[in-house]
Formats: sequence, C-alpha cells, structure tokens
Amino acid sequence: MASLQQRSGWFHLHFRYQGRQYSHALKTKDRREAEAHRGTVDRLLIRIRNKEIPAPPANADIPTFLLSAGKFADDPAPILKPLTLGDLRDRYLRTHANGSLESKTIVMAEIHFRNLIRHFGERMPLLKLTADLLQDYLLARGKAKGKKDAPIRATTIHKDIATLRAAWNLAVRTGSLVGTFPGRFLIYPKTDESPGFQTREEIERKIARGGLTPAKIDDLWAGLFLTQPELVEFLEFARTTSKDKHLYPMLVFAAHTGARRSELMRMEIDDVDFQADSAIIRERKKNKGQRTTRRVPISGFLKAAIQDWLSKHPGGQMMFCWKKEAAAQPTALKPMLAYDQFRRLVRGSKWDVMKGWHVLRHSFISICAAESVDQRVLQSWVGHLSAATHKRYTHLIPSREQQIINKVFG
Repeated sequence: MASLQQRSGWFHLHFRYQGRQYSHALKTKDRREAEAHRGTVDRLLIRIRNKEIPAPPANADIPTFLLSAGKFADDPAPILKPLTLGDLRDRYLRTHANGSLESKTIVMAEIHFRNLIRHFGERMPLLKLTADLLQDYLLARGKAKGKKDAPIRATTIHKDIATLRAAWNLAVRTGSLVGTFPGRFLIYPKTDESPGFQTREEIERKIARGGLTPAKIDDLWAGLFLTQPELVEFLEFARTTSKDKHLYPMLVFAAHTGARRSELMRMEIDDVDFQADSAIIRERKKNKGQRTTRRVPISGFLKAAIQDWLSKHPGGQMMFCWKKEAAAQPTALKPMLAYDQFRRLVRGSKWDVMKGWHVLRHSFISICAAESVDQRVLQSWVGHLSAATHKRYTHLIPSREQQIINKVFG
C-alpha cells in the first residue's frame, strides 16, 4: 500500500503498482493534506485490484492518474491533426457555401487560396506560418507577372492576405485553430494610384500619344464611363441589336439606377413599385450578417422599358431571367452568363472597349455627380460603403468642369 516520506519538510508519496516502485512529490508540507492524498491512492489501488474500475491506460502517468481519483480512466482524447492551409481553405469555403458571401466573392476567395497554395503548398501546417514566411510570399508575388506581363499590384496581393486572414480568424472563432494571425505588420510593395474614371475621349487621346504598354491601356479602359449622350446611344444600340430579350431592360436598369450586376440578378418582379416609381435593390455588401435593401427612384424611361419587358416576361418571380427555346421553365441568370451576354452584345462594335456591367454603374454615378446631385442622395441610391469609395467615383465630366471654370473666371 501507499506510504509517506518527508524530505526537508516536503511529503513524498511511495507505492507499488504492477511490480514497479513509484515515488511522487506531493508539493505540500501539511501532513493532513498528504494523508488525504495517500488515502485516495490506497482506495483507487484497491478498486483497480478488485476490477471495480478499469486499469490506467498504457500511456497514462500512473501517479497523476491515481491522485486525480482516476478521472483519466477513459481513453485519452484523440490527438487532433494539425490544421493545414488546404484544410483552412476547405473549411472557409464550406462555411460560406450557405450564401453568406456573394458567389463572386467565393470565386475570388478560391483564386486567392490558389495563389497561396501554389507558394506554400496544401500541406503547409498553419502553426508554422510566420510573418517572415508571409513577407517572403509578398516579395515572390510582387516579382510575378499578371495579365499582359504587367506586375502584380499591391492591392491584388493584399486581397490574398485579407482572404487568408478572414479564414484564419474564422477558424480561431470556431475552435479549429489557436493563435493570432501573423500578418499584422507586413510591408507591402508601393503601388500607383488608379488612373481614375475617364471619358472615352480622354482615354483615346492618351492612347493616341503612344508609349503606353498593353497593361496600362487596359487600366485606362477599365476606368471608362459614358457621358449622357453616349449612354443614350449605347442603350439604343442594345435595344436594336441584342438577341437576348431580357438584356436591354436589364442594361437600362443598370444605367438608370447604378445597380450592380449581382443586384440585378437578385431582383424580383415585386421589387418594382410602378405606383411609387421606385424599386428595391437587394444588397449583400453593406452588412455581412444581414441581407439589406435600399430604395431607388426609377425614371420614366426605365419604367417604360420594364413595363414592356414584363409584357413578354417568360414567367417566374425573378425580374430578369432567360428561357431557352426547348426549356419548359425560365432559367435564373448566373454571373458569368450575364457577363458573356454583355460581351457578346458589344463584341466587334464601337462599344467593345466596355469591360463589363460596371461601366454602367460608373456612368450613372459620374453623370449624377456632374449634374450636382447631393452626395448623400447619391450614396443612398448606389449604396457605397465608405466616403473613400464614393470619392473615387465622384469626378466631373471634363466639359462640365470647363463650364464651371469659365463661369468663375469668364
């Protein structure tokens, strides 16, 4: 049975178990406390001998097991597999598969993880990820080339790290990972300010001077917005050219409200109130945990285009949808389908320089700003998230600026 021995005032417990002698420091000088520990060990050894409780596991610390009254008698908890970068990606994408993020955001997150995994590998243990390794990633990505051999922008690299940080923090909140994300003090390469939004005339004048790389020319066209006469001309071109019946009213809606492509695809017929001349836009970017809406006015031109479209609508609840000839039911629009239909419309025409649906949003905001629409009103219409984002849009059309300066100075 167990016995006590005192050394320099401290009690030590001695006992034998399965032919082996054990000695354990009790870390107490109080005899009553030491006797209580000895009694616990004696009782447990008797119960084990009588097979009243299971014997300690093979890998158990015997003194700790006995002094804890056998609370480790159950099998030890399984050792969790260290979380890898590939595991983090899968968990993050699986968590947001419930629609908490827009489909385009999910696609971009997949691209960001693809970039990270290409550098670190899927089996990279996250516990080994350090600030130094992340800094090496920034340097490597900064030396890489993107489309048309243009350097990867710092903003693009920052998005990779932002996605990794979001996935890391989610894993910490769910208990899959422990520790603070090691990317707080990373140093990103300096980047040039975006050329900003410009009219077609401005862009063509800069290109005509020569000396621009294909990548810089692409950057210029990415900031294109249409003036009001150009917008009227483009919509007429779409009306007379498009073979997809839903495309023209959808383009008019984007041009006259500044709604995003994804917002247009979520619209339902009942979201338009013809009596109040207004429409409800279903948002996803303003609040991550809640689906929000904003109300926008609809112009007479847009109202007529929507009413004409509804007179030949193929059915269903969605405002904008399309129907294959052999299909029984209309099909909801997907992001890439809407993009492909837009590009098919403009390909080979003077409007081929329009990169996508967002040009119409640029144009709506620019035209409204040029007409001195109050910034607060414009923000409520288009749903901007910050003053910085809004500021990037709200420039003035050059001809309008000229009118203002001539009015001031004659």
